[in-house]
Amino acid sequence: MGIMKKPSILRYFLPRLKDVVFLTVFLGVLILGNQMLNADGDLPRHLATGRLILETGKIPLSEPFVYPYLGQPYVPHEWLFGVIFYVIYKFTGLSGLVLCSAFLLAAAFTLLYDHLSKKYSLLFPVLLLTLWGAAVSSLHWITRPHIFTMLFLVIWLIWMDRLRNGEPLRLWKFLFLMLLWCNLHAEFMMGILVTGAFLAGWVWERRERPTETSLVIGKRMLTVLLVSLPITLINPAVYQPWLRVINYLRNDYLMTVINETNPPDFLQSGFWILLVLMILSVILIILNLRKIPRADLLLMLGITLMTLTSARSVHLYGILAPFCLAGLFVDLKQVPWIAKYEKMFLQMETQLRVYLAAVLVTLISLFVLITGQRIDLYKFDEHLFPVQAVAWLRNHPQSGNLFNDFNWGGYLILMSEPKQLVFIDSMADHTGVLTKEYAQAIAPGGNWQEIFDRYQIQWAILPAETILNNILQKTPPWRVIYSDGDAVILRHDIE
Repeated sequence: MGIMKKPSILRYFLPRLKDVVFLTVFLGVLILGNQMLNADGDLPRHLATGRLILETGKIPLSEPFVYPYLGQPYVPHEWLFGVIFYVIYKFTGLSGLVLCSAFLLAAAFTLLYDHLSKKYSLLFPVLLLTLWGAAVSSLHWITRPHIFTMLFLVIWLIWMDRLRNGEPLRLWKFLFLMLLWCNLHAEFMMGILVTGAFLAGWVWERRERPTETSLVIGKRMLTVLLVSLPITLINPAVYQPWLRVINYLRNDYLMTVINETNPPDFLQSGFWILLVLMILSVILIILNLRKIPRADLLLMLGITLMTLTSARSVHLYGILAPFCLAGLFVDLKQVPWIAKYEKMFLQMETQLRVYLAAVLVTLISLFVLITGQRIDLYKFDEHLFPVQAVAWLRNHPQSGNLFNDFNWGGYLILMSEPKQLVFIDSMADHTGVLTKEYAQAIAPGGNWQEIFDRYQIQWAILPAETILNNILQKTPPWRVIYSDGDAVILRHDIE
């Protein structure tokens, strides 16, 4: 009779590989937190929208902050994000927003790794691919609504994969997730596109192998697609989010002047990690063209095209690439030394417990929340936003119409007391008209005087190094009333 070994105490302290994924992404977000907060002016605008909804009890359907568009139709397709994040911000500050982002992103990649490693009984290749995808997606880690999309996309992919494999799955789960998604972020459309890709892949495979493809699975996929589509209309703007996204993508001017909608610049070293993964994916797909599931092939073709067209899709590529490519590494289990270590770690993982990882995450979270309140661990960068200038304006409020920097609009809306309408921000203009006028005003030799006269602009807040600031300082009756090295406030004296 054998003697049963007592489980080693180490099993309570060693992390499982999925804990490694969670901790890696979680800590990565905390390290990049300030960069994520200060990437652009969208976050303050979202927070201001959430505050407005909570104060008024109404979701705005007309533009509330940008005075050239005041009263014109507004599509609040991300209103729920603003509410959720404003509540977090109100009680925990910016530290709470970074921490929430860390949990969302870590959960997304942990779920992705857990699903793929169990599906293919493969640990280290899936671990490497998942972390590579996380690193690629980090090129677009910003504290904005798409962090919810990343988690929801992973969940949707897992559910569709289970549906494809014939596993029973309740329809209401898809409907509930889509209901949340279409009120959080416009990329809810990815759920529809992914479902369409799975359905198209099923049709393709049925034509290739009709006797091996279940008709029931195809019907279930079609049901998910047909029922999810009308759910996307259950939001304050009904069908308008669809039109806004379509019109935005068709607007050549906005797609050109907004940096993140331009194609990735592979001459920049930051994009090389994406480029190498794209090259690897092309090689793997060509070598396994007959083996790769047709839905996965369609998903890879679609997301690659989207990412090459617009760098802002890189966060989606970082999820879809691991999901679609992981199965192509299964043959590695035939390599003896890989099979040996895979088997060893699979056995070890069954003995390990999550306690240490959970304790670490809890302690780190408490540290971030407590320390963040005391020493401004995370803050709006005063070199990127007019932090000191807005503080001065609270004691020296200005009257009349304002001209402001494009990226400063959201910060002025959120932080100004009394509340300030702005000329432009990074979200309100979906036609390109106002953005084009702004570009003309700040350009060398631009027609700023015509634009200032048209909108009766009486004061301006601009970055100190801008050409327009230098021009106004030399153009009476404009004069500087505040300057701190980063921001300049000028006023037009009317005699």
